[in-house]
Order: sequence, then structure tokens, then C-alpha cells
Amino acid sequence: MNKYEKMSEYIKNSWIKAIKKRDSHADFVLPYDYIPPCIDGVLIDLYYWDTYFTNLGLYLDGFARYSFQNIENLKYCLHKFGCVPNMCRKDGADYASQPPLLVFMVKDYYEYSKDLNWLKDSVEALELEYEFWMTKRIAPNGLNHYGTNFDFAKHGFDIRPYAERVGLDISDWDYDRKLACAINHISEGESGEDHTPRFDLVASEINQIDLNSYLYGFERNMFEFYNLIGKDGSIWEERANKRLTLINKYCFDEESGVYFDYNYKTDKRTGIYCAACYLPFVFGISENADALQRINEKLVYAHGVVSCQDIHSKGKHYQWGFPNAWPPHNYWAYTANKKLGLKETAADIRRKWLDNVSTEFEKSGKIYEKYDGVAGGKATVNEYGLPEMLGWTAGTYQVFYNEQKSEE
Repeated sequence: MNKYEKMSEYIKNSWIKAIKKRDSHADFVLPYDYIPPCIDGVLIDLYYWDTYFTNLGLYLDGFARYSFQNIENLKYCLHKFGCVPNMCRKDGADYASQPPLLVFMVKDYYEYSKDLNWLKDSVEALELEYEFWMTKRIAPNGLNHYGTNFDFAKHGFDIRPYAERVGLDISDWDYDRKLACAINHISEGESGEDHTPRFDLVASEINQIDLNSYLYGFERNMFEFYNLIGKDGSIWEERANKRLTLINKYCFDEESGVYFDYNYKTDKRTGIYCAACYLPFVFGISENADALQRINEKLVYAHGVVSCQDIHSKGKHYQWGFPNAWPPHNYWAYTANKKLGLKETAADIRRKWLDNVSTEFEKSGKIYEKYDGVAGGKATVNEYGLPEMLGWTAGTYQVFYNEQKSEE
């Protein structure tokens, strides 16, 4: 058995160890037991966007039941809070949501189960989530942005822990600047990338290309869901077409052919190459292979796809920046290249990720939440330590491993 097989078998045998009881929090009992990102430690709540990638591995390893239960728990929280919270516990929605991937989890489970009644119920939940994003996270230009639910006036705030975490000197900051930083801090958390240099401390003022790509995919999938359950889906087609027009207007850089984040306050694209730039290819917004290759040239390194180009951070350190390689980013990069027919590049990304994760596992016997895409091995740029992982690292690994096996 080679190292790739050993890694895959370890993951398959570990899912059962990660199961947490529905009443793990006595003050917030979920409908079902669930599988969180980690077997133990601090990340044992059900986190929102992590769950999409976890579920991919659960299907492959024969644990579809827990994919279903994870989804149902997220739907329960959505109905309770009006958004899917970043983590499923009593105070989970006090701060923020996370990237809106529930619609894609629903699609995956429907394709597995073909349960039309379940899909109808799920569509009602997804309509509620869409309302949240379109009322609470909408910019004046019609595109969306990450933000926060937190009531700063009621609860106050202290940005010192955040400043220490990323290396900010706030000694001479006034109240307004600290408040703006606090808003950015939680908005970055809602993006899932806590924290990243790509937003330059103004996350809530950015139309993120990943978020708007997700929502375009959301609208396209809801069009399909409506048709499946016998409803007129034309409103969703109109919404998707409107979003596509706005994405092309604000996020598309004609010179490079790349879609970037857009600052709607300064009326400028950021021009920063980051893994979010892969999302327009994943969701059919772009089919420009030359533009995709430009992104690959900036982000694909010897041991994986890095989260962001190497930006001089002026003493700050961001774990969702260079040289870290995270599972979701490698998954989206692989998917984008595969969809556009860049098979050699897709296979190269897949091989690098499998090799990096399994080689580190051979040395340490552990799976981590992030890795070093340049030097290889576990990540060395960490804001809070390096948790031992299962979750999305295991899920993306199993997807890559199974697809590699099928091509051999």
C-alpha cells in the first residue's frame, strides 16, 4: 500500500471518530448528530462552508447519511437565525454567516438521493438564505459583499486580539478607525478567509468575486430546482443574468481577462491575484483559458495553489495569504482547470496536493487545516496555531485521490 492509499484509508476510518452528538451544546440542541471539521480540539462545532468540502468526502467514503444530517442541521440554523451562521451554536449568528455554499450541498444530496420532496423543503430554506444576502449584504451597485451581523453599539468591541493576531500597530488609532477595523475583522471572517491581505482592511467595501460567483451559481441552481419541483424558475434566470452583467461591468479586467475583487467605494478593481479568481471559471462565468493560465502562473507553486499572490504585508501576517495553501482553494483551482479542459494543469494541481498532504502525514501522522504551497509540509504562517484537521482537508483529499485512481 503506497502513501496515497494509506492516507485515504486513514481518512475513511477516521470519519466515525469525528461524529459529535446533536446535544453537544446543552443550550443549543441540533436535529441530528454531525461531523465537524476536527475530531477534537477547538473546531468541533459544525462550521458552514467547511461542511461543503467535508460532505464531498463523506459521499465517497460511504457516509452519505452524515452529509444529509450536516445539511439538515445547517437548514435548521438558517430557519432559526435567518442566515446560516458561521458555526452552529447558540451565538453562531451573532457575528456573521460564511460563503453561501448550502445550495451546492443541497444539489449534491439531491443528485445522490433523488428525493424530490426533500428538495422542495430545501428550496424554501434556500429562498430564505438568498433573502439574507440580498437584503443584508448588498452594495449600491447591485453586487454583494461580505459583512457582519454584530451590534457594535450594543456590545462594544475590542480589536486588540485581532491586531495582535495579524500584527497591526493600533497604538495611535482613533475610535472611528478602530470601529472600521472591527467591521473588517468580522467581514473577513464571513468570507471564511480570516484573515487575508486581499481586502486591505476594507472587506465590507469589496464586491468579492468569489461571493458573487457563488451567488451566480446559487441563482442558476435555483432555476434548475424550480423546474424540478414544477415551479416557474424564470425569476432566477433573470437574477442570474442581471448578476452576470454586473460582474462583467465591475469585476472583469479586459486587459488580463481576469475577474478581480472590486472596491465599490473607490470604484476600482483590486487587481490582486488570489484563489477567488478561480471561481468565475468554476461557475461558468468565464471560459477564457488564457486568463485562467495567467492565474495559474501567479498562484500554482511546487506544493500546491497558494491563497494569494505574494503581497508585501508591511509586518502583518495573514494565514490566508502567501505561501499558505488551503484545501478549498486547491479544490476550486483544480475544478476550474478541469472544467476548461486544462487537463495537465488540473492533474498537476491534484498531484501536488495529494503529495503534500500524504508526505506530511507520513512524517507527523497528522492532517492539518492548511499547508505550505511553496516549501511543502504543514503551514508555517499561522495566526492561532495549526489545528489537526479532518474536515475539508480530508474531503478534498478523497476527491482528488478517487479521481486520480479513476484515471489510472
